[in-house]
Amino acid sequence: ANDAYFRTMSAEGIARAYGVREAQREGVQGFDALLKRSAELMPKYADVAAAEATTREWQGESSLGRWLAQGHRLPAPVGDALTVVYPFVHTPIELAKYAIQRSPGGLLMLGVDAAKGKVGQRDVAMALGRASIGTSMLYGTYQLAQRGLITGAAPQDPAERDAFYREGKQPYSVKVGDSWHSYQWSAMAPVLAIPSIVDDAMHRGHRDDASTIATVAAMGVAKAMIDMPFMQGIANLLDALDDPKR
Repeated sequence: ANDAYFRTMSAEGIARAYGVREAQREGVQGFDALLKRSAELMPKYADVAAAEATTREWQGESSLGRWLAQGHRLPAPVGDALTVVYPFVHTPIELAKYAIQRSPGGLLMLGVDAAKGKVGQRDVAMALGRASIGTSMLYGTYQLAQRGLITGAAPQDPAERDAFYREGKQPYSVKVGDSWHSYQWSAMAPVLAIPSIVDDAMHRGHRDDASTIATVAAMGVAKAMIDMPFMQGIANLLDALDDPKR
């Protein structure tokens, strides 16, 4: 119920924003006039706004998500297993898609959709905008990573982990002045973690090994997703299933 409420509120705000922009293009001036004209235009953007709001709430449907959602139709035990798993993997799938769209991978997704004939002019503009923002962010955060001002996950090696915390660092954080501030609550956390992951891999001697760096980055993004605060319940459930005695 809460998801539906916030999704509806978000959709109305998005439709209003589209309406205001079109009214301004039409030359409408003055607050009251813009308010009135944008309200008239809002129904025109209802479907687009609803789709965007669903994406922002991470409730959209990917092909994998749709397949898992039909799991209950499969024979037991596969159908039963997919029915149980779906609620726990749906949000991570949508979160991963959100992050990828705002990275260079967004251009690849655009290419795939274009090959299937699923994109229009507006879709191309939106996809290019998301990918550009994410790519620019990656470049900036990589500069921070090289200076030791942004971190990903804490090291797994006990000695390196101890040194990490002794230096005052915190996982998934950026240093501002003399203090570290977590970015883990951001939906962009998996993307923000990539530069520090890549920088660490390069310092470990993989500077010219693009394949290894790509693999390490992908694994790091997956871990960053699992480590996000609102994913901890899912992570704990998976740990419990893997080791009930834990």
